Amino acid sequence: MRIRTEPDRRSFAGRTRELMSLCRELDPADGLPGLVEVVGEPGIGKSRLLAEALACVDDGRSTVIAGTADAQGCETFAPLPEDLGGLTALGARRGTDRLLLVVDDTHLASPETEAAMIRLLHRPPARRMTLLVAHRPRQCSTRLLAAIGGSQGRWRHVRLQLAPLTREESLSITSDEVCVRHRSTLYEESLGNPRYLGALAALCRGTACTDESAPDPDALAPLTMEIETLPEPIRAVAYAASVFEGRVSPESLARVTGLDLSDTLTAVGALVDADVLRSNGGRLGFTYRHPVLRQAAYLSAPIGTRLDAHRRAAHALRDEGRPVSDYAEHLSRSESGDGARALLVEAARDVEASDPVTAARWYESVLAQLGEGPAERERRLETVLALARACLAGGRVDRVRALLAEGEALVDGTGPWTREAGDLTELRALLAQIDGRYTEARALLSAGIARTGANDAHRLRTALAATSLWDTGWDWSDGAVLSVVGSEDPVAQAVVLGIHATNRLAGGDVEVARYSAAEAAKVVERRSDGQLARCPEALTHLAWVEAHLDSRDVAIRHFTRGLSIARRGGRHLAVIPMLVGLGTCQLRQGRGAEALARIEEAVRLAELTGAADLIAMALNARAQVWLLEGAVLAARADAQSAINAVSPDSPWWRRARITQGTAHLVEGEAGEAVVALLDGAGDRLSELPVWERPVVAELLCRAEAGRGEYEQALAWAARATAAAEVLGTARSRCLADLALSAAARRPTEALVHALDAIVAGSTSLTCPFEMARAHAAAARALLALGDSGSARRHMERLALSAERTGAGALAALVPKLRAEIDRAEGSPPPVAETRYQLSRREFEIAGLVSEGHTNRQIARQLGMSHKTVETHLGRIFGKLEVASRAEIAAMMGRAEIGVRPHRSRAAAGAVAE
Repeated sequence: MRIRTEPDRRSFAGRTRELMSLCRELDPADGLPGLVEVVGEPGIGKSRLLAEALACVDDGRSTVIAGTADAQGCETFAPLPEDLGGLTALGARRGTDRLLLVVDDTHLASPETEAAMIRLLHRPPARRMTLLVAHRPRQCSTRLLAAIGGSQGRWRHVRLQLAPLTREESLSITSDEVCVRHRSTLYEESLGNPRYLGALAALCRGTACTDESAPDPDALAPLTMEIETLPEPIRAVAYAASVFEGRVSPESLARVTGLDLSDTLTAVGALVDADVLRSNGGRLGFTYRHPVLRQAAYLSAPIGTRLDAHRRAAHALRDEGRPVSDYAEHLSRSESGDGARALLVEAARDVEASDPVTAARWYESVLAQLGEGPAERERRLETVLALARACLAGGRVDRVRALLAEGEALVDGTGPWTREAGDLTELRALLAQIDGRYTEARALLSAGIARTGANDAHRLRTALAATSLWDTGWDWSDGAVLSVVGSEDPVAQAVVLGIHATNRLAGGDVEVARYSAAEAAKVVERRSDGQLARCPEALTHLAWVEAHLDSRDVAIRHFTRGLSIARRGGRHLAVIPMLVGLGTCQLRQGRGAEALARIEEAVRLAELTGAADLIAMALNARAQVWLLEGAVLAARADAQSAINAVSPDSPWWRRARITQGTAHLVEGEAGEAVVALLDGAGDRLSELPVWERPVVAELLCRAEAGRGEYEQALAWAARATAAAEVLGTARSRCLADLALSAAARRPTEALVHALDAIVAGSTSLTCPFEMARAHAAAARALLALGDSGSARRHMERLALSAERTGAGALAALVPKLRAEIDRAEGSPPPVAETRYQLSRREFEIAGLVSEGHTNRQIARQLGMSHKTVETHLGRIFGKLEVASRAEIAAMMGRAEIGVRPHRSRAAAGAVAE
């Protein structure tokens, strides 16, 4: 027997071709009939595969007999007649060469049909025949499985195991109307099963979907039928098991149903045989085959039965000594009163860190039971604030606004400062920051810190420090660090250390930033996912610092871990910056398609939450992707949308203006580019952290050079170089050299700096786009110098980078450069621009001589001795064959002198090619 696990599930058509290919392979040449066994989980697509395969059989030489072993039949196939022996003779009567017998749902065969199939497998017909059977292995009888497995020697047997869909395939068959929150979790929840995927998608209410949306029972009809066709009391046990979200013991089921244990065990056995329940360690517990099937059973149960089952389940689990979080859901659906409310609050606090969505649901249940009188004021305020925190973590920003309004009405603003007042201040500030109102957020937090006690100050100080993560001119991270010194909360320490590292790096204190980031990394690496679940932002802050320092592989690992933790806990608000960060890192590595997928998800999730600042962040990130793709109009549209989403108080407004400036530059609008870039970055790049200064300075350098302002271009190139020296990353050095190349007036200078950029970029894998642009700059400089052969080699390197990264902006440069090189090779070689070449230091001294500087002035400016200047001048006179300083100035003015590329640098450029 051959077993095939289908490796390629790109489409049902591809699966059909695979199946038909197997049938053709088994067309007997040695007299043995063929047996194709199609197996897979319920809902994986076996019946559809058989139906589509049958639609492809139309060769006129085959008799096709198809049916289902289910006596009730189904939409696809009618019930299979019991006389299979008579069916095998039908083909001979019709005069065809072959017989194809298709049997679906073999696991549902009646005893008579099962016996007939076993006889057929034991005594195959003498004529040419292919038997195609599909079944669920867990539900198929042992006798029939043994007959199929023991068919060797009588049948040529192939087993086709259907695999789940991949993530991409799952999303491709999902309706676009599914809300982004559910779309991001559909694959994990469905396990790639088409039936579960369709049911989950149908349960979503699209843009109006919330966690409280009532599901549509019709969406679960195919699954509900599995429960409704069960006999009593097996169905009653299935209903009882459906009120338990996780593992349930037979003893608990017996208490919920009121049956004795032996009857309950019998029913559980029947449910296991029907693959409704699956064993989780025998008597230790059973779970539903899939949560969607459990939900179908739950919704099909009468409402009275559900309520009574929840009440009995709560008592049973409490008597077993289970933690309150295990039975809180049953309490919320069946009981009220002070005792039930206290238990629900306790359970919500236990799970709030790891599952804020569930915690919010329980807090809502408590809030609905509390009155609005003075006696309930304090408990209502506590519940409102706890619910607001859970809703904020879950991304329900609108609900948080309503809860804060209620909380403010409940707080006595004239009384002494309380912990509740501090919580309210923190939430109001976070909401203001989410809306892009950073000044308001800082004012609220500063006022709160001035009034709060030492025990609560660290939370407000941390929140205040976080407002300067993407801004400059503000740094409260030292105060946040001091507030957690000696704290027994390592996760809070990791959060503060990440913020401190970011703020220090923004100001150019790279060593301190690296130290704080390393300390934060030590903390998070020692913590489990469960410990980090209450504050996955610890990983976010750390990963962003690592990304800014060009440690992108480590940053991707931390972003990925944080994303997994946040998604499992339903912390949708924390997911957005993680997706943007992960997408940005992937983009910088040249993985454009992966980056776009991550950032697209961030955009959809941010728009769902309504968080304006996060919307602007995600849109700006997507605009950056569009620019590299060459889709300038899409980039401008996203940048404008980001600007419209927030006010200039938000740092993302300024970054969106920088993106607009980049788009202007790409389209050749140098003047508009300078205005937009300075609007976003500040006149001296004062609005930017140090890691962004080389980027914007290089853009400004290109823009100024594009409109002929070379003095301004050189000034911006100097700023890029200064920032790169502070930051010390390969990408920043590469950008600085690109700026110097753009500002150079002579091709020789442009070539030297372009080669410098290639050398700098070759030391890291984080700047493929900058290196590609450096190859383009080197090609143009070499072309101007008449070396079209070397220019073509750099052009080919650019083309290779464009192909590897898929960047449309790079690909668009290739045909233009190729055409320029072709034209140059078809024309006479140009007159050499320079007759003489000096070293870089000699060229600098010659330039200062031409500007009228004395030897002493040159020595002071270049930081060397007077004697060294004289030595260099002697060499310059000899190389240029002149005897006076005036002749040097004249040759510099006629552009007869160039810079000789350094030998090691030229070699490195050749290696890069």
